[in-house]
Amino acid sequence: MDTAKNPTNLTKKTLDVLEYISAAPRSSSLQEIAQSVGLAPATTHRILTVLKESGYVVQRENKDYCATYKMYVMSGRIMENDPYVAKALPFLNYFILKLGADCGASLTAFCEDSCVNLISAGKEMRFRAKLAIPGAAHPCHCTAAGKLFLSCLSEEELEQWLSRNPLLPYTKYSITDADELKKELEQTRERGYATMYAELTDNLAVISIPVHRKGKQIDLAANFSIAISRFSEINNPGFIQSVQDLLQKYNFL
Repeated sequence: MDTAKNPTNLTKKTLDVLEYISAAPRSSSLQEIAQSVGLAPATTHRILTVLKESGYVVQRENKDYCATYKMYVMSGRIMENDPYVAKALPFLNYFILKLGADCGASLTAFCEDSCVNLISAGKEMRFRAKLAIPGAAHPCHCTAAGKLFLSCLSEEELEQWLSRNPLLPYTKYSITDADELKKELEQTRERGYATMYAELTDNLAVISIPVHRKGKQIDLAANFSIAISRFSEINNPGFIQSVQDLLQKYNFL
């Protein structure tokens, strides 16, 4: 069926084009976009024309296309209207004051097989600045929040996730074996929080604690990051209990 004559399919392909452009590290040609999303160049051009007129993409002097900041503005509005984000920022700042400004705190959500950073607090350490960008997506198997999200999946759901996501090594500490990851997730379920020790980036350790649940699934997590030499300052019952107590007091859980 002709995509252009099928409104539902055309809408999906328009989103595919927008997602491709937003993820591309550079501007992309009409031919590159058409090939990547599986559309005829003529149909792709019509979609790009509408997106350009709506302000979502811009065309460079060399005729290539790239995304504008309009989606960033939209995401900012979503964040402004999210009640959990509004509540979480002073909560995260409170613990930054306790730990010191060289530590980090963030709120993370689970989206499309990855953990996505929503907001960050604290003076970010140089080696983790890129990780703290709002909207940055990170692999679940080597992040504390990701392990927390995965620990809520059923056995069947976890196997499906594993089939879609290779366990790539980011550092020498990254978990790359499925059975080892399953053992880690079992420990996470038992203790109710997750840890990450230099598995995504060197010198960084993280504790991730549930903030909100939808049924059995954790959909928001608070993360506290610190240099590995200071990991014991957050990886202890006293600190974790203080976070959980405050979450309970302000009705997060």
